[in-house]
Amino acid sequence: FIRDGMNSRKITTAIAEGDVGRVYECLKYMLFTFAGSTHTNYKGYLLETIMNLELESSPDLRIALLMCLLVNLEGGAGQFEEGDYVVEFFNRLLEDISHHKNAQFDDSFIRNIVSRNLLHIAELKRAWRTSTGMAAKSHVHSDPHTKPKMQILLKLYRTEQLHSRRLGRQIDDRDTDNFAKGVKNLREGGLQKYI
Repeated sequence: FIRDGMNSRKITTAIAEGDVGRVYECLKYMLFTFAGSTHTNYKGYLLETIMNLELESSPDLRIALLMCLLVNLEGGAGQFEEGDYVVEFFNRLLEDISHHKNAQFDDSFIRNIVSRNLLHIAELKRAWRTSTGMAAKSHVHSDPHTKPKMQILLKLYRTEQLHSRRLGRQIDDRDTDNFAKGVKNLREGGLQKYI
């Protein structure tokens, strides 16, 4: 758990800083974790991506594909984001606009005007909402309806001392080392259909 948490922190920091090399190394680590878990689809996606980059791409193509992993739309330090999330955001925005205009994606206006200016359209939409006082509320404060339940749960944890190790308590056998299990699974034939 600690190892996975450290890798999660490492990849989050690397994404924000725009360090594609560290992101790629973290993804390679995650391959073994997914191979040892029940998330076999993620293992397949990552393994296929890594095999394509390592074995089937020229060095120039590999660098180009890795550089597409992260984008910095704002241009500021520490503001990089995952490229696929940005694409999903723009796709949803484009779908909303085309639905509102009752247009198809291949219409001239959508293709030549809207799609090329999606970032600016998103910024305009945000600016209009803010200037009219219709911006989304800040998510700094938790919802009032969830706090009492959390307090009850935390009180139960304290009274039962669930956060502490006690005589007679055992760690559940289902808590396995997914990384080691993944290495074993890949060594024992998990790579065969990809090679």
